[in-house]
Amino acid sequence: TPPTLLVCMNQSASSHAHFLDNKILTVNVLGAHHEHISKAFSSKLTPEERFKHGEWIELETGSPVLDDALVSFDCEIEQIQQVGTHTILICPIVAIKQSQHDQSLVYFNRAYHQVGQTEIV
Repeated sequence: TPPTLLVCMNQSASSHAHFLDNKILTVNVLGAHHEHISKAFSSKLTPEERFKHGEWIELETGSPVLDDALVSFDCEIEQIQQVGTHTILICPIVAIKQSQHDQSLVYFNRAYHQVGQTEIV
């Protein structure tokens, strides 16, 4: 208590300093239909260009939340620890938003995969 996420972020990430300065973040769990958003956020696009993909809202902290994510965790960054090439962020969750989608998107072995229930036709 309270529910908390542990987030590891590479210190070379272009947005690393932004998170440390603002002390808030949202973790959006992507659905199978979000592959294009994952590709946009892992590309060299500017933050403005990245956020043109998807519909974005705000919850408690004002951090951007993907409106149709499987689940979104809106968090405050409470503790920061640098270890090697990464920063470990301990983040109490202040708000959660969940959708009705049931298939998540996973990137594994250099490819996207869908995980979750599927309808049998």
